[in-house]
This record gives sequence, C-alpha cells and structure tokens, in this order.
Amino acid sequence: VVICSYGLAPNLIASGVIQPGMFKCAIVDESHMLKNKNTKRTKAILPLLMATTRCILLSGTPALSRPMELWPQLSALSQKGWWDDEAEYVRKYVRSDGETADGGSLAELHTLLTSTVMIRRMKVDMLKNLPKKERHNAKIRIKDEELKREFAKSMQLLREGKGTLGELARQHKKEEDERKSAGGQNGEEEAGGHDNNMTNGNSAADRSNTLSESRTGEGTIDLETARAAANQQAQQEFEQVLHHCQQYITSNPGAIQGDVNQFFNGYLQSKRPEIEQRLRDRLSQLTVGGMYNGLRIIDQSEESTRKTILNHLYTLTGKAKVPIIVKMLNAWLDGPSSRGKLCIFAHHIDILDAISEGAGLSNASGSRRRFIRIDGSTNPKVRQEEMMKFQSDPTVRVAILGITAAGVAVTLTAASTVWFAELFWTPAIMIQAEDRCHRIGQQATVKCLYLIAKGTLDEGKRSSSYLLKMVFVILCVEFL
Repeated sequence: VVICSYGLAPNLIASGVIQPGMFKCAIVDESHMLKNKNTKRTKAILPLLMATTRCILLSGTPALSRPMELWPQLSALSQKGWWDDEAEYVRKYVRSDGETADGGSLAELHTLLTSTVMIRRMKVDMLKNLPKKERHNAKIRIKDEELKREFAKSMQLLREGKGTLGELARQHKKEEDERKSAGGQNGEEEAGGHDNNMTNGNSAADRSNTLSESRTGEGTIDLETARAAANQQAQQEFEQVLHHCQQYITSNPGAIQGDVNQFFNGYLQSKRPEIEQRLRDRLSQLTVGGMYNGLRIIDQSEESTRKTILNHLYTLTGKAKVPIIVKMLNAWLDGPSSRGKLCIFAHHIDILDAISEGAGLSNASGSRRRFIRIDGSTNPKVRQEEMMKFQSDPTVRVAILGITAAGVAVTLTAASTVWFAELFWTPAIMIQAEDRCHRIGQQATVKCLYLIAKGTLDEGKRSSSYLLKMVFVILCVEFL
C-alpha cells in the first residue's frame, strides 16, 4: 500500500519510483485536483490511474460550470469503455469558451454520469442529524455620496457595453426604474436588517435553474480566442478521424488489403485537405463584429476595458460595505447576548484588512478581540494552526477568511454564524465556504448572512445579483 500526496506523486513518477502498472487499485481522494489536463500533476498521475484495473475517485467539490474540467477524471475511468473519446465529449458538452454547451447537454451529461461512473451522496442523506442551514440577506444603504457617484458612473459605462455584461446592466437599470415607479422602496431594510426570503435554501436544482435563466443576451469572445478555438476544433476533428480509423482497423483486421500502416496513412492524408479547408473557411469568417458559435467577436481592448470596469465595481462594492460591517461586528462582539464564534468571508485582501483593523481585532497579549485569519498568503502550516486555534480556544471568536483560500479543506464547526462581506462570481464557491461550518460535528443551525449593498454590483436578492448572474450553470459532481 502506497499513500502519496499530490505534490509528491509527480516527482516519484518522474524518478521511476512509481510506474504505471504497479498497482491494481487506486483510490484518489479530492479528485478535482486533476481537473486541468495540462498541468504537470495531471499529466503525471493520469497514466498511473488508467493502468489500474480498479480506480475510485472521490470528491466533495462541485465541478464549477466547466464540463471540460471533468474530462481528465472521466478519462481515468475509460478502461471500462466509457468516456474514451475526448473530441466527441467536447463537441457535445463544451462550448468554445469552455463553458457548458446548453441546458439540454447538461441534462444529458448528468444522466450519462449517473448511469455509468458517478454515485452521488448528498449531505442531507448521509448526515441526517446535521442541522439545516439558514440563509438571510441584510440590505445595506450606502451613504457615502462620493461612492454613490462612482458607482453610477461605472454602471453607466457597463450599460453602454454590447455584450452580456451590458445586457445585464441594462436589465438591472430597467428593473430598478420599475421598482421606483411602483414605490419599490418598501420592504428594504436598513443595514443589519434581514430579508428572510432565502431561509433553508439547500436546493441545487433551484440555484441551477435561476442561473441558467441568466444566459440571455449576447455573449462575446475576443478575436484571438475565437481563432485559437477554430484551430483547436480542427485538431479535434483530425484526432477524431484518427480514432475512428484505429477503431476500424482493430475491428476489421481482415478487411485491410496490403500494408496496414500504408492504409492508415493514406486514409489520414485523404481526410486532411477537407479538414484544413473547413479551418480556412472558419478563419476567413472570423472578424470583429461577426459571430462565432453564437458569441459576438470583439477585439481584446474592448473586452479588457469591460473587465476593468467590472473589477473596479467589484472592489467598490466591498469597500462600500466595510463601515457598516465593522459597526455590526463591534455590536456583535460587545453585545450582552452575543455568544459563540463568527466567520467573515470576503474576497479582496484590502477588505479583509479593513474589517479586522476597523473592528480592532488583535492577538496581542490581553486583547479581548482575538481572531484568526486565513487568506491566499497563509502557508499550510499556519493555516492548520489557525484552524485548530479557532476550534479549541474559546477566546478566539472571529475568523477573517478569504472566500477562495479558506473555502475548502478547512473545518470551522466551532462557529455557527457566517457573514459574507463580499459575494463571489461562482455560487458554488460560496456554498463551499458556508460548509466550513456546516459539516460533520456541527450541532447548531448554521446561519449565513449575505450583506447586499443597495445601488452596487450585488444589489437585490442574492440569487439575482450581478455576481451570481455571471455564472451560467452549476454541476455538482461527487465521485465515489
């Protein structure tokens, strides 16, 4: 029996200590670590897995909107005759930009997965005694006039765009105007108020349906990416011809007259001009303003400008909420009825800094506001120490956490209250963050509070925020 980490495995394989064929069985925990077929780790480990007679992949992490990230894991199981044609898989389930092809393809892919290689175990079925999560919105009104003007200016620039972002911005403006004309201020609460429209929201199907509806409007792709995708499509077509020819020769050995290699090469050469002509035709049609696979082609500068505006809005959104979050945190720490521990998630480092500094969090001797922090700069050893400190030390009551850095491989069940100071682009990432507290060992109901700032990028209900609308679908896949 050999137990090996993902970091060590490539070196052992490269040195020949571990070789394909050495093992009859492989169990791969956290198999989503092999999602990128181009990484050194995946290239080294996949041949080892494919050479086994039994391979079990385990993952509790969803496949975040990109079916292409499932392919390396599926190819490790291809010795059973399933999932052995990458070109066909890409054609049916993957768009040129790597996202899901369409809703029908997603449903078909899910059906194929569950009928061939995937056994899914839901937390609600396995941990029946685990209390449910509650999700709430707290709507915040921004009072800083300068920030309001900056938001209005940036949102106007976004509305002038021609792609999906522009469409979403214009739709948001239309809905906002309709609310105002209908007296839509009613029902909005001041900072700290809760909108309970999302209690016990645990339905992945509901989330997927909401997000799938957002895939309206015109998507975009820059010219160079479109050209690269066209070239890749031609390569895939050629590989598919190669695969079919190999299958024919294997299945019909007596049908080949003369040298097999000569037949093989002749067949490939006869197909090459046809594929190359199709590629030339595709490339000649790729111009700025034209279309590629339903996406409007733009130049790179236009795309960069739009992303810059969006990122600026994202940063402003977090910045706008810091003062009220600090005020809430102070009240939570000082309140006579305040008990337990609290996890606060944000995305930007400066937002994490502002919250901890604004609330006077400190681990100095004698401090009554001790805390832990895990972000992208936290090394693995310190990460583990911080986690254990939070779990075992009653004087450490607050965890300041990066959504992506602390969203996986962390257990923080000592807390049952979670605040999201910032939203993230992918809903599944935030669900993963919630589950740092909502997991085995948790005895209390986990209450997740999403802080939504009025007039900003994440205005409105969490399920209809701009950040969440940027994601088209979620496919939660767990191998067992």
